[in-house]
Amino acid sequence: MEFHRLIIQLLQRTANATESETEHIENQYQVQQPQVLTRLITKTDNLVVFPIPAGITFKYVLIKASYNQEDTALAKKEGDLAPIAIRRDGATDDQILPDGWIAWGGNIVNLQISTPYETNKVKVEVFLGA
Repeated sequence: MEFHRLIIQLLQRTANATESETEHIENQYQVQQPQVLTRLITKTDNLVVFPIPAGITFKYVLIKASYNQEDTALAKKEGDLAPIAIRRDGATDDQILPDGWIAWGGNIVNLQISTPYETNKVKVEVFLGA
């Protein structure tokens, strides 16, 4: 058994560079079967199906997409967040994620992910806490 903690902090910075926290969200999950699904995708792959294990109820889902290598034309370094779109649980409309990440507390049954980026591969990591 493991404990996973998701923390989101909203910070604001004033003109004189003083940073302060405006919102803090923190939740801890007791998980027994954590999963990490990783794939490299590109635009030509269209919608890539991520195999969500059946019969497991997940407590949280975190999806993160990053550039797999540097792209000087876009001024992106390896590891920078990359744009993706997701479809989950049978949805037919894309949920556009231009900043390359999303998290929610709750379950997921199926997942498809695409990217508009076509020069190189995008690394997509799906963290599932069960």
